Amino acid sequence: MQLIKRSMIAVLTLFMIASCSSVGYYFEAVNGHLSILAEQQAIKDILQEQDTTAELKSKLRLATQAREFASSEMKLPDNDSYRYYSDIKRPYVVWNVIATKPFSIEAKQWCFLVVGCVSYRGYFNKVDALNYAKSLQEKGYDVSVAGAQAYSTLGWLDDPLLSTMIQHNEARLVGLIIHELAHQQVYIDDDSSFNEAFASSVELEGVKRWFGRDAVALNSKSYQDYLVTRKRTLEFKQLLKVTQQNLDNLYNTESFKNAENKKTLKAAVFSELQKQYRVLKKSWQGYKAYDVWMKRDLNNAHLALVATYFDKVPAFQAIMRSVDNNIERYYDTVEEIGDLPEVERNNRLSTYQ
Repeated sequence: MQLIKRSMIAVLTLFMIASCSSVGYYFEAVNGHLSILAEQQAIKDILQEQDTTAELKSKLRLATQAREFASSEMKLPDNDSYRYYSDIKRPYVVWNVIATKPFSIEAKQWCFLVVGCVSYRGYFNKVDALNYAKSLQEKGYDVSVAGAQAYSTLGWLDDPLLSTMIQHNEARLVGLIIHELAHQQVYIDDDSSFNEAFASSVELEGVKRWFGRDAVALNSKSYQDYLVTRKRTLEFKQLLKVTQQNLDNLYNTESFKNAENKKTLKAAVFSELQKQYRVLKKSWQGYKAYDVWMKRDLNNAHLALVATYFDKVPAFQAIMRSVDNNIERYYDTVEEIGDLPEVERNNRLSTYQ
């Protein structure tokens, strides 16, 4: 109860200093977060309860070990985040609304207290997200609504382990905990691509170290499946990135700007994406993880965050190598780069290959 009271004070403070135009949104965010905290229990207590299923106990023990590993080995913040568990009884914790103009690949920006400006607007309630997306569509935007299984309060509050997180296998669960804690370690306002690439690099290194503790684990099916899935994800995202670049090239040609059949030309690019996806999938030996996503009525907004999550990861991995994989030196270097002005920051990152 004391934890909830402290959390309520923190989020209500943010709520009170919000602009009037944002009051409704912040109120929904406060309620959403507090509803999750109200359901949480200390993991150590759940493990002692006789009616806790064997499957849940197994997952919670794994999460506890991963949480300790994140602080001891990866030197991530040692706080109460992910030491409490909340069963939210839904497939996603938040639904993010992403929007672009109909003939642009640039995502609309939303600016918030604490986190700065980001390329999405999140809702704890799916209906609210869909209603907001509809209002943007009515204004002519391309819109996408994407569910997320975890989120971070960046260390302002202690984030609980969620039921949406523990449904994954060992590698993915360990990676999720490390990824979300990495956002507490380093976070740069108004630079989503920097933040996500950094967290992804820490996740990759962390999962590798987790399974690298012994040769058997390193060759385990869980880790090998993780690597294969990661490879296929990168291949798929690269396909989306190429499509995004093709759209950008199209939208910026003079002939397109003067064309009367803009929608037809745009549709042709997405048709080519479907064709190339079928080619790519043939190399995946029946892997169908992206089939449902590809069956959507795709638009610019579905592609808008591809670069945000993947473009800069190789640069961060190069920084890691440059400090001989010393994790504390890595954080210091990343923080130093993060403190630079945006143009200088990106130029510095571009020197790492």
